[in-house]
Amino acid sequence: MISSISSQIQAYSSLRIYSSQTVQQRSNLLPTSDNQGTDNSKLHSRRDLMRNKIDSVSENDEAAEELLKNYSKPDCGGCLFAVSSGSLEEKIDTIAIRRMDRINQLFNREFRQVQVQTADIISEGRSAGKKPQEILEDIYSLYDSQSELFKTGRGWNGQLFSTSPDNPSGFEMTLKYASDVIDLQA
Repeated sequence: MISSISSQIQAYSSLRIYSSQTVQQRSNLLPTSDNQGTDNSKLHSRRDLMRNKIDSVSENDEAAEELLKNYSKPDCGGCLFAVSSGSLEEKIDTIAIRRMDRINQLFNREFRQVQVQTADIISEGRSAGKKPQEILEDIYSLYDSQSELFKTGRGWNGQLFSTSPDNPSGFEMTLKYASDVIDLQA
């Protein structure tokens, strides 16, 4: 039961990451036009967003340093899930909660490792005298090299996990990592 509540809180917290951003930032994360209304487990990729940010500071060391400072802060995000239309209570059943919990456990292991690796890249890059733009490129490459689980959990390639068949691509990814959830309380 506690695990289920924890999963609901984690999913809600993850969804709030997007909802607490400015309208400008959120517009970059909305579902893409080719799948709007059919599958909200897809959004504009964080990979493209990061690439655009890095490219925009390529000629400005000061702006690149500011961007690097943002990436050096601990990321309080987590695994993101797409939620179908309708109320959260209607859409999340016990199997969905168990699937979310399983995926969160797997994701969080890798997420913590990536956080450490990001800090190491920044520290080593600064020690080696690299320009902020070079360090940002190294972080970008790190994210690009992560597992499909991590990339989906962060929306890196524009896809999110979903616990609903209403979001076919996200639901397929969810089943890939959490198809055989077991009720340990039964």
